[in-house]
Amino acid sequence: MIYPYFASKKLEEAKSFEYAKQISDENPESVEALDGEMDFDEFNEVNASGGPDNCTVEDSVFKWPHEAILMLIEEYRTNENNFTTGKISQKKLWKNLMDDLLGAKPNITPTATCSSTGKRTRSNSTCSSVSSENELDETATIVKKSKYKQPIDKLLDVLEERSSIQEANKDRRFRELLAFKERKMEENLELKKRAVELLAQIVNRQQQF
Repeated sequence: MIYPYFASKKLEEAKSFEYAKQISDENPESVEALDGEMDFDEFNEVNASGGPDNCTVEDSVFKWPHEAILMLIEEYRTNENNFTTGKISQKKLWKNLMDDLLGAKPNITPTATCSSTGKRTRSNSTCSSVSSENELDETATIVKKSKYKQPIDKLLDVLEERSSIQEANKDRRFRELLAFKERKMEENLELKKRAVELLAQIVNRQQQF
């Protein structure tokens, strides 16, 4: 992330650079002796009392290209109103500027990040690192599966046992229902038989009289 302090420091460097360029254009002899003997930071230290805003710049490993500084200044000027009004937080504002400068770069792995440590060369072991990451992911997946395998197996056993019990209860209730219906049918037949016998006895008595 581009921090406000770091970006502000680069803006001050750009101002000092423009100030030095202006001096060289107006009086080339005054800076001829500095050419090849002083770097940009040393020039800022020499001009700390006379340069714009009396700014001093700390030593930095990474040197911004002149084009990048000009682009940063242009972005700052474009959003200067947002910086001064305070409607947007500084953190969010610099993040938006970072997104505008970097843009979407899907072909970069990993995602591009801003750094003050200088340009980094791409490692030749990209494929091996990717394969190593894949192996680590597979190992982690196996460990995770083995970690949760026992609880899952227990859950499956419980569900299977519960299903078996439900099936057994269902079969038992079905057999009990059949037995109940058969018993009721037998009882009805017995009642009908007794009713027929009773009617027969009544008929016989009437015939006797």
